[in-house]
Amino acid sequence: MKASPLFWVVNAAGWFAFLLLSGLFFSSLSGQLTLNSLVIQLFAWCYYVPASGLVRHLIHRWDWFRRKHHSRLIIQLIATTFLLALLGQFLVSLFMMYGLNIMTWQTYSMAVLFLTVAQNWIVLSLWTLLYLVIGHYRANRHQQLREIELTSALHKSELLALKAQLNPHFIFNCLNNMRAMTLESAETTRKMITHLSEILKYSFRFSEQAQVTVQEELTHVRNYLALEDIHFEQRLQYKISVADGAETAQIPPMSIQLLVENAIKHGIAKRPQGGHIEINIDTDYQHLKIAVLNDGQLSDNTQEAGIGLDNLRQRLHLLYGEQAEFTLVNQGTSQVCANLTVPLAYPDND
Repeated sequence: MKASPLFWVVNAAGWFAFLLLSGLFFSSLSGQLTLNSLVIQLFAWCYYVPASGLVRHLIHRWDWFRRKHHSRLIIQLIATTFLLALLGQFLVSLFMMYGLNIMTWQTYSMAVLFLTVAQNWIVLSLWTLLYLVIGHYRANRHQQLREIELTSALHKSELLALKAQLNPHFIFNCLNNMRAMTLESAETTRKMITHLSEILKYSFRFSEQAQVTVQEELTHVRNYLALEDIHFEQRLQYKISVADGAETAQIPPMSIQLLVENAIKHGIAKRPQGGHIEINIDTDYQHLKIAVLNDGQLSDNTQEAGIGLDNLRQRLHLLYGEQAEFTLVNQGTSQVCANLTVPLAYPDND
């Protein structure tokens, strides 16, 4: 893995600051600051910048950030940093002897050599540790972002797959209703075709969107109810009530339509006299609340987990997690109520 220019800039600046402060510190102990001491620190800087770059290269070459077991790598890094510190001090000593002529083999102190090597080894080890900590943080962060991207892509594909199941389910119902009316009234059939075309436009337009406004969804629902009203020969009555500010709130496409479709299929359609559907949409500070009431009663044989409502539950879970709530219960002895609650959100107006 090639090092970025930013790495070399930060690395060079870090070593320069450390070696400069180190030179000033030891000069203060001796009571004098000479040009030779600064030149020695500059020579050491020219060594430790590429030496630390070599450590970085070996860390990636040994695949440190992907391995789970690091005991062998730790030993390798300890040995590497020690050898680099020893080599660095040896080169500095040669530079002092033959470059600056300020030291000879006779005046060379092994105690000073040991202390200097130990100091540089500790510093190089701390540099390595700091790089490993930063590297682990960046690797974990990258992995988290990657998982978020994969999860988002998976959710999007699942949503599209669920919508692909919803659209044919709804269209087939409409076509069956239209077929039943074809021979009875051409005018009625034309009206049904008009409503169905609007429904198909809505379906195609929002097939790749996770959310639509309540107003857009209700326009679609009114077209659907108009088709069902024709099919039930005026035996279907409905009322829609929307609180102020709720029409521009966002919901998953076809969510209200699925509640209405379920109300008709499992409620109104089972009553010879038809029935009434009421749609109430309200908001509080944090939630959008949708209630669809219909005449009828849930029975033990009622299949609550049909493909429509089951897909709606899955979409709600993908979009909102535990923040969405959906219930389908009897209300009194003559009504069924479907309640849908989602977090209150509005489109961004850029």
